[in-house]
Amino acid sequence: MQVCALLGLTIADRLKTDYDESMRQSSHTTTDIIEEMPQEWKVPAEIVSEKLRQLFDGQWAVAVWENFMECLNENIG
Repeated sequence: MQVCALLGLTIADRLKTDYDESMRQSSHTTTDIIEEMPQEWKVPAEIVSEKLRQLFDGQWAVAVWENFMECLNENIG
């Protein structure tokens, strides 16, 4: 049985909506994250900025969601 059938399509849809909204909100905090990094960490801001950009890339976000659903299907379904 697929996870959508097990959970009900509406629950899976809500999880996806919540995930998308969380990713959208989080993507707007990257500047704050970089500004709040302690200087003693000595981490170059440009490296962190690039990694955060990759983290919130649309393709990566889709791949994470698909992997999550696949894991649910394998472990629940």
